[in-house]
Amino acid sequence: MSTPASSDILLQLEHKLPELSKSQKKVVEFVLSNPVKGAVATVQELVSASGVSTATVVRTVLRLGYDSYSNFQHELHAFLMFYAVPIRRIESLSQVNAEAGCYDIDTILQQQIDNLLTTRSNLSDQQVSLAVNMLLNSSHIYVIAERNCRVTAYYLYHNLNRITDRVDLLSYYDYNLPEHLHRIGGGDVVISICMPRYAARIVNATRICKERGAKIISITDATTSPLSEFSDCTFTVQQRSFGLHNSQLASLFIAEILITQLCWLDVERAKNNLEETEAIFQSLRTKPAHALVAR
Repeated sequence: MSTPASSDILLQLEHKLPELSKSQKKVVEFVLSNPVKGAVATVQELVSASGVSTATVVRTVLRLGYDSYSNFQHELHAFLMFYAVPIRRIESLSQVNAEAGCYDIDTILQQQIDNLLTTRSNLSDQQVSLAVNMLLNSSHIYVIAERNCRVTAYYLYHNLNRITDRVDLLSYYDYNLPEHLHRIGGGDVVISICMPRYAARIVNATRICKERGAKIISITDATTSPLSEFSDCTFTVQQRSFGLHNSQLASLFIAEILITQLCWLDVERAKNNLEETEAIFQSLRTKPAHALVAR
Protein backbone atom coordinates (compact mmCIF):
# COMPACT_ATOMS: atom_id res chain seq x y z
CA MET A 1 0.00 0.00 0.00
CA SER A 2 1.14 3.57 -0.65
CA THR A 3 1.91 5.97 2.16
CA PRO A 4 -0.66 8.37 3.58
CA ALA A 5 1.26 11.30 2.12
CA SER A 6 0.63 10.10 -1.40
CA SER A 7 -2.74 8.42 -1.20
CA ASP A 8 -6.13 8.60 0.48
CA ILE A 9 -6.59 5.24 2.20
CA LEU A 10 -10.34 5.83 2.58
CA LEU A 11 -10.65 6.46 -1.15
CA GLN A 12 -8.73 3.24 -1.80
CA LEU A 13 -11.13 1.33 0.41
CA GLU A 14 -14.10 2.73 -1.53
CA HIS A 15 -12.52 1.62 -4.82
CA LYS A 16 -11.93 -1.87 -3.43
CA LEU A 17 -15.54 -2.39 -2.30
CA PRO A 18 -16.86 -3.95 -5.57
CA GLU A 19 -14.13 -6.60 -5.38
CA LEU A 20 -15.05 -7.79 -1.89
CA SER A 21 -17.47 -10.44 -0.67
CA LYS A 22 -20.67 -9.46 1.12
CA SER A 23 -19.19 -10.04 4.59
CA GLN A 24 -15.93 -8.31 3.71
CA LYS A 25 -17.88 -5.29 2.53
CA LYS A 26 -19.44 -4.99 6.01
CA VAL A 27 -15.96 -4.60 7.52
CA VAL A 28 -14.87 -1.96 5.02
CA GLU A 29 -18.17 -0.08 5.17
CA PHE A 30 -17.84 0.19 8.95
CA VAL A 31 -14.32 1.61 8.64
CA LEU A 32 -15.45 4.07 5.96
CA SER A 33 -18.31 5.26 8.18
CA ASN A 34 -16.19 5.32 11.36
CA PRO A 35 -12.54 5.81 10.36
CA VAL A 36 -11.47 7.05 13.80
CA LYS A 37 -13.02 4.00 15.47
CA GLY A 38 -11.50 1.78 12.81
CA ALA A 39 -8.04 3.16 13.58
CA VAL A 40 -8.24 2.20 17.27
CA ALA A 41 -10.68 -0.74 17.47
CA THR A 42 -9.41 -4.19 18.40
CA VAL A 43 -10.21 -7.08 16.08
CA GLN A 44 -12.98 -8.21 18.46
CA GLU A 45 -14.46 -4.69 18.59
CA LEU A 46 -14.49 -4.57 14.78
CA VAL A 47 -16.06 -8.04 14.68
CA SER A 48 -18.83 -6.90 17.03
CA ALA A 49 -19.40 -3.59 15.23
CA SER A 50 -19.55 -5.03 11.71
CA GLY A 51 -21.35 -8.28 12.56
CA VAL A 52 -18.84 -10.65 10.99
CA SER A 53 -16.40 -13.29 12.22
CA THR A 54 -12.80 -12.81 13.31
CA ALA A 55 -11.67 -14.82 10.28
CA THR A 56 -13.58 -12.45 7.98
CA VAL A 57 -11.81 -9.40 9.43
CA VAL A 58 -8.42 -11.09 8.92
CA ARG A 59 -9.29 -12.14 5.34
CA THR A 60 -10.56 -8.65 4.55
CA VAL A 61 -7.30 -7.02 5.66
CA LEU A 62 -5.28 -9.49 3.61
CA ARG A 63 -7.58 -8.94 0.60
CA LEU A 64 -6.90 -5.21 0.88
CA GLY A 65 -3.17 -5.87 0.58
CA TYR A 66 -1.97 -5.61 4.18
CA ASP A 67 0.22 -8.14 5.95
CA SER A 68 -1.69 -7.88 9.21
CA TYR A 69 -4.52 -6.08 10.97
CA SER A 70 -2.03 -4.02 12.99
CA ASN A 71 -0.34 -2.78 9.78
CA PHE A 72 -3.73 -1.79 8.38
CA GLN A 73 -4.57 0.14 11.55
CA HIS A 74 -1.14 1.79 11.59
CA GLU A 75 -1.59 3.15 8.07
CA LEU A 76 -5.16 4.28 8.75
CA HIS A 77 -4.09 6.08 11.93
CA ALA A 78 -1.11 7.70 10.15
CA PHE A 79 -3.39 8.84 7.35
CA LEU A 80 -5.90 10.41 9.74
CA MET A 81 -3.16 12.27 11.63
CA PHE A 82 -1.47 13.39 8.38
CA TYR A 83 -4.67 14.90 7.01
CA ALA A 84 -5.47 16.61 10.30
CA VAL A 85 -2.95 19.20 9.06
CA PRO A 86 -5.05 21.75 7.10
CA ILE A 87 -2.61 22.18 4.21
CA ARG A 88 -2.54 18.42 3.61
CA ARG A 89 -6.32 18.25 3.68
CA ILE A 90 -6.76 21.05 1.17
CA GLU A 91 -4.14 19.50 -1.13
CA SER A 92 -6.02 16.19 -1.09
CA LEU A 93 -9.41 17.81 -1.64
CA SER A 94 -8.01 19.92 -4.48
CA GLN A 95 -7.05 16.74 -6.32
CA VAL A 96 -10.55 15.30 -5.86
CA ASN A 97 -12.15 18.58 -6.94
CA ALA A 98 -10.08 18.64 -10.10
CA GLU A 99 -11.61 15.30 -11.06
CA ALA A 100 -15.16 15.65 -9.77
CA GLY A 101 -15.82 19.38 -9.84
CA CYS A 102 -16.77 21.57 -6.89
CA TYR A 103 -18.84 20.17 -4.05
CA ASP A 104 -22.47 21.14 -4.47
CA ILE A 105 -24.86 22.15 -1.70
CA ASP A 106 -26.54 18.75 -1.38
CA THR A 107 -23.19 16.95 -1.12
CA ILE A 108 -22.09 19.26 1.69
CA LEU A 109 -25.48 18.90 3.37
CA GLN A 110 -25.29 15.11 3.26
CA GLN A 111 -21.81 15.13 4.76
CA GLN A 112 -22.97 17.26 7.67
CA ILE A 113 -26.02 15.03 8.18
CA ASP A 114 -23.60 12.08 8.32
CA ASN A 115 -21.55 13.95 10.93
CA LEU A 116 -24.66 14.41 13.07
CA LEU A 117 -25.87 10.81 12.65
CA THR A 118 -22.47 9.36 13.51
CA THR A 119 -22.22 11.62 16.55
CA ARG A 120 -25.73 10.57 17.62
CA SER A 121 -24.79 6.89 17.30
CA ASN A 122 -21.97 7.47 19.80
CA LEU A 123 -24.34 9.11 22.27
CA SER A 124 -26.28 7.45 25.11
CA ASP A 125 -29.00 8.75 27.41
CA GLN A 126 -26.88 7.74 30.42
CA GLN A 127 -23.95 9.76 29.13
CA VAL A 128 -26.06 12.89 28.62
CA SER A 129 -27.73 12.43 32.02
CA LEU A 130 -24.33 12.16 33.71
CA ALA A 131 -23.07 15.37 32.10
CA VAL A 132 -26.24 17.37 32.75
CA ASN A 133 -26.33 16.32 36.43
CA MET A 134 -22.68 17.29 36.78
CA LEU A 135 -23.55 20.76 35.46
CA LEU A 136 -26.71 21.01 37.56
CA ASN A 137 -24.88 20.24 40.80
CA SER A 138 -21.71 22.21 40.09
CA SER A 139 -20.49 25.15 42.15
CA HIS A 140 -19.17 26.85 39.02
CA ILE A 141 -18.82 25.96 35.34
CA TYR A 142 -15.79 26.75 33.20
CA VAL A 143 -15.56 26.29 29.43
CA ILE A 144 -12.15 26.14 27.79
CA ALA A 145 -11.18 25.87 24.12
CA GLU A 146 -9.23 27.70 21.47
CA ARG A 147 -9.14 28.41 17.75
CA ASN A 148 -12.00 26.77 15.82
CA CYS A 149 -13.43 25.15 18.96
CA ARG A 150 -14.05 28.58 20.48
CA VAL A 151 -17.23 28.72 18.39
CA THR A 152 -18.79 25.89 20.39
CA ALA A 153 -17.19 27.12 23.62
CA TYR A 154 -18.76 30.58 23.34
CA TYR A 155 -22.16 29.12 22.44
CA LEU A 156 -22.03 26.97 25.58
CA TYR A 157 -20.75 29.82 27.76
CA HIS A 158 -23.36 32.33 26.60
CA ASN A 159 -26.38 30.05 26.92
CA LEU A 160 -25.36 28.18 30.08
CA ASN A 161 -24.70 31.54 31.72
CA ARG A 162 -28.26 32.63 30.93
CA ILE A 163 -29.48 29.58 32.87
CA THR A 164 -27.08 29.45 35.83
CA ASP A 165 -25.18 32.82 35.82
CA ARG A 166 -22.09 31.04 37.14
CA VAL A 167 -20.15 30.23 33.98
CA ASP A 168 -16.74 31.51 32.83
CA LEU A 169 -15.14 31.19 29.40
CA LEU A 170 -11.41 30.55 29.67
CA SER A 171 -8.76 31.14 27.05
CA TYR A 172 -5.09 30.27 26.89
CA TYR A 173 -4.50 33.78 25.59
CA ASP A 174 -5.97 35.31 28.75
CA TYR A 175 -3.09 36.65 30.86
CA ASN A 176 -5.14 35.80 33.94
CA LEU A 177 -5.56 32.13 33.04
CA PRO A 178 -3.27 30.91 35.88
CA GLU A 179 -5.39 32.89 38.35
CA HIS A 180 -8.59 31.37 36.91
CA LEU A 181 -7.13 27.86 37.16
CA HIS A 182 -6.04 28.57 40.72
CA ARG A 183 -9.67 29.23 41.71
CA ILE A 184 -10.93 25.95 40.22
CA GLY A 185 -11.47 23.11 42.67
CA GLY A 186 -13.77 20.40 43.91
CA GLY A 187 -17.40 21.06 43.07
CA ASP A 188 -16.54 22.83 39.82
CA VAL A 189 -17.11 21.43 36.33
CA VAL A 190 -14.87 22.16 33.34
CA ILE A 191 -16.10 21.64 29.78
CA SER A 192 -12.98 21.16 27.68
CA ILE A 193 -13.20 21.14 23.88
CA CYS A 194 -10.22 19.98 21.84
CA MET A 195 -9.79 18.38 18.41
CA PRO A 196 -6.80 17.16 16.39
CA ARG A 197 -4.08 18.33 16.43
CA TYR A 198 -4.86 18.54 20.16
CA ALA A 199 -3.44 21.83 21.45
CA ALA A 200 -1.06 20.96 24.28
CA ARG A 201 -2.05 24.09 26.24
CA ILE A 202 -5.72 23.01 26.34
CA VAL A 203 -4.79 19.45 27.31
CA ASN A 204 -2.46 20.75 30.04
CA ALA A 205 -5.06 23.20 31.36
CA THR A 206 -7.58 20.34 31.51
CA ARG A 207 -5.08 18.19 33.38
CA ILE A 208 -4.50 20.96 35.92
CA CYS A 209 -8.26 21.34 36.46
CA LYS A 210 -8.57 17.61 37.04
CA GLU A 211 -5.67 17.63 39.50
CA ARG A 212 -7.39 20.43 41.41
CA GLY A 213 -10.48 18.27 41.89
CA ALA A 214 -12.79 19.56 39.16
CA LYS A 215 -15.07 17.27 37.15
CA ILE A 216 -14.28 17.23 33.43
CA ILE A 217 -16.70 17.02 30.51
CA SER A 218 -14.82 16.74 27.23
CA ILE A 219 -15.98 17.24 23.66
CA THR A 220 -13.45 15.70 21.31
CA ASP A 221 -13.10 13.47 18.27
CA ALA A 222 -12.36 10.04 19.78
CA THR A 223 -12.01 8.12 23.02
CA THR A 224 -8.26 7.97 22.26
CA SER A 225 -8.05 11.78 22.51
CA PRO A 226 -5.61 12.99 25.21
CA LEU A 227 -8.58 14.65 26.93
CA SER A 228 -10.12 11.26 27.67
CA GLU A 229 -7.46 10.53 30.28
CA PHE A 230 -8.81 13.33 32.47
CA SER A 231 -12.48 13.22 31.50
CA ASP A 232 -15.37 12.11 33.70
CA CYS A 233 -17.69 12.24 30.67
CA THR A 234 -16.46 12.21 27.07
CA PHE A 235 -18.55 13.18 24.03
CA THR A 236 -17.05 12.13 20.70
CA VAL A 237 -18.08 13.98 17.56
CA GLN A 238 -17.48 13.52 13.86
CA GLN A 239 -16.15 16.70 12.27
CA ARG A 240 -15.58 15.95 8.60
CA SER A 241 -15.73 18.72 6.04
CA PHE A 242 -14.85 19.22 2.39
CA GLY A 243 -12.84 22.29 3.33
CA LEU A 244 -9.64 22.97 5.22
CA HIS A 245 -11.52 23.21 8.52
CA ASN A 246 -13.03 20.82 11.04
CA SER A 247 -16.81 21.13 10.99
CA GLN A 248 -18.25 22.44 14.28
CA LEU A 249 -21.81 21.30 13.59
CA ALA A 250 -21.66 18.06 15.61
CA SER A 251 -19.93 19.84 18.52
CA LEU A 252 -22.72 22.43 18.50
CA PHE A 253 -25.22 19.54 18.52
CA ILE A 254 -23.70 18.31 21.79
CA ALA A 255 -23.79 21.86 23.16
CA GLU A 256 -27.45 22.16 22.15
CA ILE A 257 -28.33 18.98 24.02
CA LEU A 258 -26.56 20.09 27.22
CA ILE A 259 -28.08 23.59 27.13
CA THR A 260 -31.62 22.38 26.45
CA GLN A 261 -31.64 19.62 29.07
CA LEU A 262 -30.07 21.81 31.74
CA CYS A 263 -32.61 24.54 31.02
CA TRP A 264 -35.58 22.27 31.68
CA LEU A 265 -34.02 20.70 34.76
CA ASP A 266 -33.35 24.13 36.24
CA VAL A 267 -36.22 26.03 34.63
CA GLU A 268 -37.12 28.22 37.62
CA ARG A 269 -33.63 29.60 37.97
CA ALA A 270 -33.47 30.10 34.20
CA LYS A 271 -36.75 32.05 34.29
CA ASN A 272 -35.56 34.22 37.19
CA ASN A 273 -32.27 34.99 35.48
CA LEU A 274 -33.99 35.87 32.21
CA GLU A 275 -36.52 38.14 33.96
CA GLU A 276 -33.78 40.02 35.80
CA THR A 277 -31.67 40.28 32.65
CA GLU A 278 -34.64 41.56 30.64
CA ALA A 279 -35.36 44.24 33.27
CA ILE A 280 -31.76 45.43 33.08
CA PHE A 281 -31.89 45.32 29.29
CA GLN A 282 -35.00 47.51 29.22
CA SER A 283 -33.43 49.90 31.71
CA LEU A 284 -30.39 50.27 29.49
CA ARG A 285 -32.63 51.13 26.55
CA THR A 286 -34.49 53.86 28.49
CA LYS A 287 -33.35 57.37 27.65
CA PRO A 288 -31.85 59.32 30.58
CA ALA A 289 -34.11 61.98 32.16
CA HIS A 290 -31.84 64.84 31.08
CA ALA A 291 -32.12 63.68 27.45
CA LEU A 292 -35.91 63.89 27.65
CA VAL A 293 -35.75 67.40 29.13
CA ALA A 294 -33.36 68.57 26.44
CA ARG A 295 -35.91 67.66 23.80
